[in-house]
Amino acid sequence: VSGDWLIYSNKLVFSSGPLLTLDGILIFRRARTVVPIECHYKRRFRVSAEPLSPTWLPMTSTIEAAGLLHFSLHIVKGRSVSARQSTDYQQGEPLLLEAAAYAPFHPPLRIYVDHCVATANSDPFSKPSYEFISNHGCLVDSMLPNSSSTYYRRLKENVLRFTIPVFSFPQDQRKQVFINCHLRATPHHSPSDPQNKACYFHGPSF
Repeated sequence: VSGDWLIYSNKLVFSSGPLLTLDGILIFRRARTVVPIECHYKRRFRVSAEPLSPTWLPMTSTIEAAGLLHFSLHIVKGRSVSARQSTDYQQGEPLLLEAAAYAPFHPPLRIYVDHCVATANSDPFSKPSYEFISNHGCLVDSMLPNSSSTYYRRLKENVLRFTIPVFSFPQDQRKQVFINCHLRATPHHSPSDPQNKACYFHGPSF
């Protein structure tokens, strides 16, 4: 109480959750932030009885960012676990990509590649373009003659690897390709369905 005012004070604490790097190390990127909060109420009466207590439940003052998901898409070399340093490829050479979702304190996840499009520049909506994964996870490039495109068996539910033969656009003299993918994560126990799948064409069927 201060004069004719009834004051309730609290502190809002924001503590950024740890991030899990690709090397399996937890790091922090943001410092702990404390924001003081005060609510002022005009007193209507003066009383000499016992102190007044709020009749509502106090608000939880700590917000944790542990539920955030961190997605990544990397080029990897061969079947190893390390990222490839060079981005130069020969035509037809297998391009191995690894999609992953990380959330240190989130329930286990399974990742899917919803769709991927290749373009001649960084704009995913530019032309020419080639959507080689579509229809919520179908690697449609595998339907082309002599294509080696495939998904690999999962070693971890939150990691998915797939490969596609390197190509370029004939009308682009720079011979460079940009790849943009939309990644999706679901609870690891959820079954595959038409919206969440990883399929490719192998022989006579998917």
